[in-house]
Amino acid sequence: PRGGAPERIIGVGENASVVAVSPQGDRLAYTRSSIDTNIWRYPVQGSEAPVRLISSTRQEAGPEYSPDGRQIVYSSRSSGTSEIWICDERAANANQLTHFDGPATGSPSWSPDGRWIAFDSRPEGNPDIYLISPQGGSPRRLTSDPSAEVVPTFSRDGKWVYFASNRTGSYQLW
Repeated sequence: PRGGAPERIIGVGENASVVAVSPQGDRLAYTRSSIDTNIWRYPVQGSEAPVRLISSTRQEAGPEYSPDGRQIVYSSRSSGTSEIWICDERAANANQLTHFDGPATGSPSWSPDGRWIAFDSRPEGNPDIYLISPQGGSPRRLTSDPSAEVVPTFSRDGKWVYFASNRTGSYQLW
């Protein structure tokens, strides 16, 4: 080892880890992992089989129907980073709502009146709670404590946003 500043190795792709160097030092072997999760639809009554509803070659998770049942909000890595997306109930007309371009963003939850979507994201390192309109626009930050605030859920009347936080040293509901 000669030391010096680390240099990124270009061309190995995303999620590379666990590297081994050949004895001659001219080749690398490494692990490259990928996860492909999808969102499925299943009719509660009837005998239809489950149908893959929202999918890409990356991760889609955390779906939630809008209060009127006409839209679905979810988190997806289809843009390359974890973002909040929305589509109609048939999974058409998908639209990326957030554009944080890097930090983990997820756990979307509709307000009872359908005017807001709460979610968590980590643009400054620790997770905070944000709100965004289903039409898009700039997210509004709700929390800013230096602890983790995650997985928001609206109260039934839409006046409160509940979330988990470790601001006391262990996760509790706030």
